Amino acid sequence: MIAVSGKGFVSTIWAVLVIDRESMEIQKIRFGHQAETEGYGAAMSSSSFSEQFVGAKISFDRVNFRLASPKDEMAPAPLLIDGISGATITNEAVITMLNSGITRYENYFNE
Repeated sequence: MIAVSGKGFVSTIWAVLVIDRESMEIQKIRFGHQAETEGYGAAMSSSSFSEQFVGAKISFDRVNFRLASPKDEMAPAPLLIDGISGATITNEAVITMLNSGITRYENYFNE
């Protein structure tokens, strides 16, 4: 289990991830926030948002996540994430937090 944190639209955001050390797949992820806007950024803690990340394979050689846009074609890496409508800053903060936060654990996973 690892924890990452970052700055959201209003305040601190965080995630706790369970990653299988052999397959490097996210088995479980929970997001939290201190004061994101209700009805917008606060939706980051909903299961419909967090379940997009379950099963994603983590790599330390590339960016793991990117926000999907209507013109994107699905690609295996990085995992394209459907953002929360109306929560642009929170969406970008979550992606940045995960991409940079996970890399801090590279030595842990390579032991």
